[in-house]
Amino acid sequence: MKFCRITCALVCLLAREIAAYGIARHSVEVRLDARGQNSLIRRNRGVKSSAPQTKITQQLQERRVKFLVYELPSHLNQDLLACYKDLHGKQLWEDFREERGQNSADVWIHQLLSKHELRTRNPEEATMFFIPFYGFLSAYFNGKKEGNQGLFSHAANQKCNGREHMQRVVDLTLFLEQQESFRKHPEKHVMPVSFWNVAREQPDYAQPGSVIVGPIFKRLQSSVLLVHEPMFASQSDLEQYKQWPGKLVAIPYVAKMDLVAMEMHSDDILQKEPIFFFQGEISTPHVTTPGIQRRKLLIDAFKKYPESWIVDTHKNYSGHTYETGMLKARFCLVPEGDTPTSSRLFDAIAAGCVPMILSDKIALPFADFVDWQAFSLHPTTSTFLATQSGTGQLLEVSSVAESAIKRVAALPAEQLTELQRNLREVRDVFIYGRGSPVDSAKSPPGGAVDALLLATARAMSS
Repeated sequence: MKFCRITCALVCLLAREIAAYGIARHSVEVRLDARGQNSLIRRNRGVKSSAPQTKITQQLQERRVKFLVYELPSHLNQDLLACYKDLHGKQLWEDFREERGQNSADVWIHQLLSKHELRTRNPEEATMFFIPFYGFLSAYFNGKKEGNQGLFSHAANQKCNGREHMQRVVDLTLFLEQQESFRKHPEKHVMPVSFWNVAREQPDYAQPGSVIVGPIFKRLQSSVLLVHEPMFASQSDLEQYKQWPGKLVAIPYVAKMDLVAMEMHSDDILQKEPIFFFQGEISTPHVTTPGIQRRKLLIDAFKKYPESWIVDTHKNYSGHTYETGMLKARFCLVPEGDTPTSSRLFDAIAAGCVPMILSDKIALPFADFVDWQAFSLHPTTSTFLATQSGTGQLLEVSSVAESAIKRVAALPAEQLTELQRNLREVRDVFIYGRGSPVDSAKSPPGGAVDALLLATARAMSS
């Protein structure tokens, strides 16, 4: 009976949370505190207008942000792009096979910052210093055969121009130690790391290599890392992030090029079908991380709803189906996986599909100044999952999940329309650019770089 009262309360909570999403400027958010009581938290909407990018630019100017981009030796960035194209016949940002293209944020950031109006070449006036090391590609061309290749399978034992990843890491360490700015102010230095295996002090050749490893590990601990997943992990250590004492700033994954290239129109969201869409691995028997287990249970709950389109890529993968589903659906389900964050969140935003985030510990990029509640739904997973009292162990899909799903599907038209309109307005903040990062004539920039500059400035001042 007690369980029933709690779960019924959670359904009511979800309804109240959802009802708050459509308010234009301010909202009252209803949450449960540690004792299970209702607590009211008034929140300012932050960046919320027809021109969120303008507000971000204004804040950058108010903070007098100026940055210097280091001119690294070419074997630490540009040469790696050439090696990748020679191996695969296409550029990294064009290649979304095995989730590679989503790891190209460091390339986009470097190229866009190099042309940015706030760039300075004078270290005396720089408020931050960017280290444009292409860490994912360096780890990709590791030069060592790894026990679990995964997305690195095509580059097993491959070097880039005769160099291994560890050699490049040593060269980067030596370069930074020679910079007076780094020796004096390591805390003003910033390095994007666009790969889930962010940092590990000692190399582990049983899995894809960490970007920050060996001698650079301790050198960067006073600096700021831009990462997709602050709770970063490796296949052998799901709590690897706890070993990192430095500041981490969450940034978006690079969304699929075809979705980014789409022009968003004011289509009636009520005409979108299906209501819920998800494509991803559900029935992988050998993956048993807690995040994957929760994802399977959550998606199983939505599979029972007749207006859901669920595709299990372990049985049937299709890139076309993935993009089509996101473009057609009202809500794109974004559960956690091995880690709380998923690239599908940013694919959904690019597709104009309202994200329904089913991950309690996710780090939402730019959440300090962009109001995610205005364009997404983020119910707690306890609304859908039942756990064993006292242990927290997942048992099954909660008996109230069906009711909660129906409540979301039946949101009033005006709230759905508001969600969709807000998503269109904020979409560009999570997009790096269109086309090619190295060809400015073919690459209209998005707003993600300005947003990450602001997020970094705020992190440095905290």
